[in-house]
Amino acid sequence: MKLLFLTQVIDEGDAILGFVPRWIEGFARRAERVRVVALEAGRTEGLPDNADVRVVGRRGRVRRWLRYRRILAEAFSQGFDTVLAHMIPRYALVAAGPARRAGAGLYLWYTSRDGSNQNRRLHLSGLATGCAFTCHFNLFTIPPLLVLCEAMHQY
Repeated sequence: MKLLFLTQVIDEGDAILGFVPRWIEGFARRAERVRVVALEAGRTEGLPDNADVRVVGRRGRVRRWLRYRRILAEAFSQGFDTVLAHMIPRYALVAAGPARRAGAGLYLWYTSRDGSNQNRRLHLSGLATGCAFTCHFNLFTIPPLLVLCEAMHQY
């Protein structure tokens, strides 16, 4: 498996997303390759040799979308076959078309304590992916999704 991991930040020192590099290490143990696509990158020195990072940047909505699509096209041309969008339904939506054309699996990790499940984007990303992972099963109420609750905690 060659995994694309889509996230906001990869940085060991980030106060909120500092755990992401540990997730990448875990994925890298089971995958041939892992590529992180992030809006920004900080400290990533500890990533395994089979993991790399592409930075989209935070500036310019259209430019950011174009960079995102270019990075996805590059990855799919290199044989990446699985996409995991982390916490941002928009990431799954942007990747849905290219992933489908490449025959890649598309998944969403999403957890939220506000029972509203964010907005329409979450519902649409559920339709685009067909599978989501969460640790708050009772708050993730979108019917078309196959939700795998706490699957990661069993390993």
